[in-house]
Amino acid sequence: MSGCTVSPKELKRPTQQTLDQINPDFPKVAELPALAKSMVQIDQHWDHLTLIKKSNWQTPKGHPDLDGPHEALQLWEHYRELARSPEMQKRPG
Repeated sequence: MSGCTVSPKELKRPTQQTLDQINPDFPKVAELPALAKSMVQIDQHWDHLTLIKKSNWQTPKGHPDLDGPHEALQLWEHYRELARSPEMQKRPG
């Protein structure tokens, strides 16, 4: 944690002047680092493969777009590309 020692009971509502000084220009979307993006994609394909496994390695009902071999290939490709990334090249073996 950031070392904050103020309890909720001690918090005070900010004044309008304080609120007016805050820059309300927040990004609509936070850009993720490449590693985080890859991990999200890997997790999605893993979830798809889990659904397929639960369906006895057949296309799950309600998910006609999921194909086991394709999902496995996509997962493998993500790991392969991740291993090639500069971020992973910097990491020890």
